[in-house]
Amino acid sequence: MPTVPMTERAWRRMAVTGLLALTMLAPVQAGERHAASILAAARATGLDARLLQAMVAVESGHDALAVSPKGAIGLMQVMPATGRRFGFTDLADPDVNLRAGATYLKWLLAHFDGDLTLAVAAYNAGEGAVHRHGRQVPPYPETRQYVRRVLTRYRGGQPVPPPSRLGQLAGLLLSSPAPAANETQNPTESGQFRKSAARAPLVWIP
Repeated sequence: MPTVPMTERAWRRMAVTGLLALTMLAPVQAGERHAASILAAARATGLDARLLQAMVAVESGHDALAVSPKGAIGLMQVMPATGRRFGFTDLADPDVNLRAGATYLKWLLAHFDGDLTLAVAAYNAGEGAVHRHGRQVPPYPETRQYVRRVLTRYRGGQPVPPPSRLGQLAGLLLSSPAPAANETQNPTESGQFRKSAARAPLVWIP
C-alpha cells in the first residue's frame, strides 16, 4: 500500500498535540521534582512542607539551577551571605539550598513572633526593611506582590506530592525550566524570573 505524504497542516496538528501532552504533564513533573527534598527540609525545620513548596514555586519555579543577577542561588534563591550566616555554603546542592532557605524562614518566623506575613516579606525584602517600616510589610510593589503570591499558593495549595510513575514519565519527557532571579534578603528582587536559559518555569500549584 503506497504511503500517503502528510500535509503541512497534518504535521502542525501532530506537533500541537504533542505539545499539549507535554503541557499536561508539566505541572506534575514540576511539583514532584524536588518533593522528597522539600519534605526533608520541612521535617528538619518543623515548617509546613506546603509553605516551602509555595516559596520554591515563587522563588525559582522549581529550578535548582536558578541564579539571580545579584547572586541569589537555587530553589529558595538564597544569597551566599545568608547561607553562611546560618552555616550553609554549598547552595548549588538542592538539598542544602532548601535547608538553608527553610532555616532562614524559620528564624524569621521566630524573629517576628510567628507572623507569617512579616516573615515572608522579610525573606524577600530583608528583616531590616520590615523593621524600618514599623514591623509592617514594606511598601515595595514587588514585595507586596511576592507576599500575596506566596500566601495565596500556600493557603490554596495541595500537599506536596510523593514521587509517582506519572512524574517519572514526565521527567523523561520534559527538560528543566528556565532559571529565575531573586535579590533575596534585600528589597524588590525576590521571585523575579529575569535570567532565563530556555523556557518559562513550570509551576505546580495552580
